[in-house]
Amino acid sequence: MRAAATWLLLLVVACGARALDADAAPGGVEEALSGCDPVGDCVACSDVSLPGCKETSYRMEYQCQSSKGGAVEGRKFESCVPTKNVDEVLIFNAWLLLGSVTSVWMVRMRKKAASQRLSAIIQS
Repeated sequence: MRAAATWLLLLVVACGARALDADAAPGGVEEALSGCDPVGDCVACSDVSLPGCKETSYRMEYQCQSSKGGAVEGRKFESCVPTKNVDEVLIFNAWLLLGSVTSVWMVRMRKKAASQRLSAIIQS
C-alpha cells in the first residue's frame, strides 16, 4: 500500500511541476518558425528522440513556405507547451487512481474485519 501511495505522490508532483512550467515557452521557437504555419495541435511525443521532443516532450508540426512564390519548402517539428487542459486531465486521473486505491483498500479492510469476527464467533 505504501508503494502505491509513493508512486501516486510522485505522479501528482510530476504533474504539478509540468503545470508550473506550462507558462514558459521554449526559447527561439518564434524566430525559427517565421514563414511557417502550424498544421496540428501540440501532441505528446511517443519517443523523446523524435525531432522537436527534447525540451518539453511535446511537439507541434509546422508547414513552411519559401518567401519566393509561396512554394512549400517542407515541414518542421518544434517543441511546444501543452495546454493546461492536458495537465488538468492528468491530475484528474491521479485523483481517480487515488480514489480507486482507497476504495479497494477499504473493501479489503472490511472483509478482513468480517473474517476475524466470524472466526471469533466460530471459536467461541
